[in-house]
Amino acid sequence: MSKVKNQKSTTARGFTLIEFLLYFGLLAAVMTAVIGFSAEVVRSRNKSRIMAEAEQNARLAVLRVLRGVRQADGLNVGSSVFDADNGILSLQTAATSTNPTVFDLSGGAIRIKEASASATPLTGPEVEVTKLRFSRDTLPAGSRAVTVEVGMRYATTSTDRLLNYAISASGTAVIRKQ
Repeated sequence: MSKVKNQKSTTARGFTLIEFLLYFGLLAAVMTAVIGFSAEVVRSRNKSRIMAEAEQNARLAVLRVLRGVRQADGLNVGSSVFDADNGILSLQTAATSTNPTVFDLSGGAIRIKEASASATPLTGPEVEVTKLRFSRDTLPAGSRAVTVEVGMRYATTSTDRLLNYAISASGTAVIRKQ
């Protein structure tokens, strides 16, 4: 009796060149998609962080100015600059430790100066304030109101549109003590 050899058992097992190229091409396509998706997630995260930083700085600066106006006893009209993009607001307060309270724009930051203390920035170094405008209004009841407008952008020298985000914010407050 002669033994018939099974051809399948003696054939070397492995990938053919065509199978290898197919698997490699499929793996490359999947990896390209995963890397592209990951890059887009990182870009979106950075954009969200930039937007949140600028919006938070604008909101906090406007709220701090409006709180100062509400707590003030009056305006120092001669020391204030109204209706200009680089405005100054000088407020009279009853407390000697805060009189006068001055809000201004210097070096791309909104600053507050209370009495003889040194000026303190209200905005962080991540943003650049491009506009600080104060307007005053007299209300029908004789009260004085101050409107503040702030324009700022994320501070970057990059030409990437993703990193170039600008925002504006505004608010109005009435001087309660007359």
